[in-house]
Amino acid sequence: GDHEALLKAIKDGANLEKADRTTMRSLHWAAKCGRAADIKALIAAGASVDAATEAGVTPLMYAALQGWDDCVSILLEAGADTMLRTAKENSALDLARKKCAEAHDKIARFHKVISQLQAVGAVPCPAPSSDTHDFMPTEKSTPSSLQHLMALLSAACNVMCRCWHTTTAA
Repeated sequence: GDHEALLKAIKDGANLEKADRTTMRSLHWAAKCGRAADIKALIAAGASVDAATEAGVTPLMYAALQGWDDCVSILLEAGADTMLRTAKENSALDLARKKCAEAHDKIARFHKVISQLQAVGAVPCPAPSSDTHDFMPTEKSTPSSLQHLMALLSAACNVMCRCWHTTTAA
């Protein structure tokens, strides 16, 4: 994790696109670990911002999943594609929203990431229907009702993010 060592490796001609045994490249690791200075150096040296792991995860997705809004901003400015999907069909926005619903103690961080992704045109999850207050999952829940529940959770996350952001901004 030493930035100076990274700069030396880049200067010495390190292969930035070489994947490790987990199929992650140096930019994936920098994004996952929230190392903004490393991300800048790797991008300046020519690392691919849209390189994907075997599971289809890009550096932007790792940064969004971890809530590193400074890293998301750098990757977006470098042209990272918000429309790419993982092998499980998740975008960076989907990953940030799912994590936001789980990360109550870091909700403001994920709210900022979600806002950044939406600002550049990332496609949001479908909005829940107007009858969401009456929805109660049962043992006989269908796949569509489970999708409905996920949309509700996503909407609740957005409301919590807005409420928390409003109260802390004052």
